[in-house]
Amino acid sequence: MKQAKRKVLKASVLTFIQLLLYYSVPYFVLRSFGIAHLSLVGVMVMHVMIVMIVSLFPIPGGTGGAEYSFKTLFSAFVPGQAQLVLAMLLWRFLTYYLGMLLGGVALAVTPDRMDQAPKEKKIQ
Repeated sequence: MKQAKRKVLKASVLTFIQLLLYYSVPYFVLRSFGIAHLSLVGVMVMHVMIVMIVSLFPIPGGTGGAEYSFKTLFSAFVPGQAQLVLAMLLWRFLTYYLGMLLGGVALAVTPDRMDQAPKEKKIQ
Protein backbone atom coordinates (compact mmCIF):
# COMPACT_ATOMS: atom_id res chain seq x y z
CA MET A 1 0.00 0.00 0.00
CA LYS A 2 2.96 2.30 0.46
CA GLN A 3 3.77 2.05 -3.23
CA ALA A 4 0.19 2.81 -4.35
CA LYS A 5 -0.62 5.88 -2.26
CA ARG A 6 -2.53 7.49 -5.13
CA LYS A 7 -4.76 4.42 -5.53
CA VAL A 8 -5.41 4.27 -1.79
CA LEU A 9 -6.34 7.95 -1.73
CA LYS A 10 -8.62 7.52 -4.75
CA ALA A 11 -10.32 4.49 -3.16
CA SER A 12 -10.76 6.42 0.10
CA VAL A 13 -12.34 9.40 -1.64
CA LEU A 14 -14.68 7.19 -3.67
CA THR A 15 -15.69 5.24 -0.56
CA PHE A 16 -16.38 8.49 1.29
CA ILE A 17 -18.59 9.72 -1.56
CA GLN A 18 -20.36 6.35 -1.70
CA LEU A 19 -21.13 6.45 2.03
CA LEU A 20 -22.32 10.07 1.82
CA LEU A 21 -24.76 9.12 -0.93
CA TYR A 22 -25.89 5.94 0.86
CA TYR A 23 -26.53 7.67 4.17
CA SER A 24 -28.38 10.55 2.49
CA VAL A 25 -31.05 8.25 0.95
CA PRO A 26 -33.56 8.71 3.83
CA TYR A 27 -33.24 12.49 3.52
CA PHE A 28 -34.25 12.44 -0.12
CA VAL A 29 -36.97 9.86 0.50
CA LEU A 30 -38.52 12.07 3.19
CA ARG A 31 -38.12 15.16 0.99
CA SER A 32 -39.96 13.33 -1.79
CA PHE A 33 -42.94 13.07 0.56
CA GLY A 34 -42.97 16.85 0.98
CA ILE A 35 -41.33 17.00 4.38
CA ALA A 36 -39.21 20.15 4.26
CA HIS A 37 -38.13 20.76 7.87
CA LEU A 38 -35.24 18.27 7.78
CA SER A 39 -31.54 18.62 8.35
CA LEU A 40 -29.39 16.61 5.94
CA VAL A 41 -26.75 15.96 8.58
CA GLY A 42 -29.36 15.01 11.20
CA VAL A 43 -31.06 12.51 8.90
CA MET A 44 -27.68 11.06 7.89
CA VAL A 45 -26.75 10.62 11.57
CA MET A 46 -30.05 8.83 12.22
CA HIS A 47 -29.45 6.54 9.25
CA VAL A 48 -25.99 5.71 10.59
CA MET A 49 -27.66 4.89 13.93
CA ILE A 50 -30.10 2.55 12.16
CA VAL A 51 -27.27 0.75 10.38
CA MET A 52 -25.33 0.40 13.64
CA ILE A 53 -28.40 -0.85 15.54
CA VAL A 54 -29.17 -3.43 12.86
CA SER A 55 -25.58 -4.66 12.83
CA LEU A 56 -25.86 -5.56 16.52
CA PHE A 57 -28.51 -8.22 15.97
CA PRO A 58 -28.07 -11.49 14.11
CA ILE A 59 -30.24 -11.86 11.01
CA PRO A 60 -32.99 -14.24 12.23
CA GLY A 61 -33.63 -12.34 15.46
CA GLY A 62 -33.04 -8.93 13.91
CA THR A 63 -35.66 -9.22 11.21
CA GLY A 64 -37.64 -6.02 11.23
CA GLY A 65 -35.08 -4.22 13.37
CA ALA A 66 -34.21 -1.74 10.63
CA GLU A 67 -37.86 -1.04 9.93
CA TYR A 68 -38.67 -0.57 13.61
CA SER A 69 -35.66 1.73 14.04
CA PHE A 70 -36.72 3.77 11.01
CA LYS A 71 -40.27 4.04 12.37
CA THR A 72 -39.04 5.07 15.79
CA LEU A 73 -36.47 7.62 14.65
CA PHE A 74 -38.38 9.24 11.80
CA SER A 75 -41.93 9.20 13.22
CA ALA A 76 -41.34 12.69 14.65
CA PHE A 77 -40.81 14.09 11.15
CA VAL A 78 -43.57 12.32 9.21
CA PRO A 79 -47.10 13.55 10.00
CA GLY A 80 -49.09 10.46 8.97
CA GLN A 81 -48.66 6.77 9.69
CA ALA A 82 -49.38 5.85 6.05
CA GLN A 83 -46.70 8.26 4.82
CA LEU A 84 -44.24 6.82 7.32
CA VAL A 85 -44.87 3.27 6.11
CA LEU A 86 -44.51 4.30 2.46
CA ALA A 87 -41.32 6.21 3.21
CA MET A 88 -39.97 3.21 5.10
CA LEU A 89 -40.77 0.84 2.21
CA LEU A 90 -39.14 3.15 -0.32
CA TRP A 91 -36.10 3.63 1.91
CA ARG A 92 -35.74 -0.12 2.46
CA PHE A 93 -36.09 -0.86 -1.24
CA LEU A 94 -33.44 1.70 -2.20
CA THR A 95 -30.91 0.79 0.49
CA TYR A 96 -31.35 -2.98 0.70
CA TYR A 97 -33.34 -4.68 -2.05
CA LEU A 98 -32.07 -2.56 -4.96
CA GLY A 99 -28.50 -3.48 -4.02
CA MET A 100 -29.36 -7.18 -4.02
CA LEU A 101 -31.21 -6.86 -7.33
CA LEU A 102 -28.40 -4.97 -9.05
CA GLY A 103 -25.85 -7.34 -7.52
CA GLY A 104 -27.72 -10.28 -9.05
CA VAL A 105 -27.72 -8.57 -12.43
CA ALA A 106 -24.00 -7.84 -12.10
CA LEU A 107 -23.36 -11.46 -11.15
CA ALA A 108 -25.24 -12.67 -14.22
CA VAL A 109 -23.09 -10.59 -16.59
CA THR A 110 -19.85 -12.33 -17.38
CA PRO A 111 -16.85 -10.72 -19.05
CA ASP A 112 -17.39 -12.89 -22.17
CA ARG A 113 -20.85 -11.40 -22.66
CA MET A 114 -19.49 -7.88 -22.27
CA ASP A 115 -17.13 -8.28 -25.23
CA GLN A 116 -18.68 -6.82 -28.39
CA ALA A 117 -16.39 -8.65 -30.80
CA PRO A 118 -16.71 -12.46 -30.84
CA LYS A 119 -13.54 -14.37 -30.13
CA GLU A 120 -12.13 -16.38 -33.02
CA LYS A 121 -11.07 -19.93 -32.36
CA LYS A 122 -7.79 -21.02 -33.86
CA ILE A 123 -7.86 -24.34 -35.67
CA GLN A 124 -4.60 -26.25 -35.57
